[in-house]
Amino acid sequence: MTRNLRPPILDDLGIVDAVRRLQTDLMERTGADGKLEVSGTERRLSSELELGMFRVAQEALSNVESHSDATEVVVTLGFTNKEITLKVKDNGVGFTRMASPTRICIDDGLGILGMEERAELLDGKLDIESSQGEGTTVTAIFPIHSELNSNVLV
Repeated sequence: MTRNLRPPILDDLGIVDAVRRLQTDLMERTGADGKLEVSGTERRLSSELELGMFRVAQEALSNVESHSDATEVVVTLGFTNKEITLKVKDNGVGFTRMASPTRICIDDGLGILGMEERAELLDGKLDIESSQGEGTTVTAIFPIHSELNSNVLV
């Protein structure tokens, strides 16, 4: 149970290798093709930021597996001096999101809401683009040098 709270791969190898492992596991379970692209200078981040990013990536990839019927998943990690971007793009069935926050919680479940809350707690932002038959792209952008909220979700 403790291993699930903070995966050891984050402490040992960092966010890039942890996300690579998530994607590889997804590919093995689903047979989908995958690619991990890293731009900028890869580096270690704060423990809170790496964990939050890992959880967003984990949920986004879980949604790909559970809902998308995708045959290809591209994960991108982009490092700049000021921020890091995580993008998960699939070629699956896509979906249409309702505009009402209440409908979003009912229709999307807690996964999207959880990703949004994690991004917010890290002073980041989350964007989801999707349309029926066109796949889905989840983009999370996190500032690297910001004061983090101490209520980071595990």
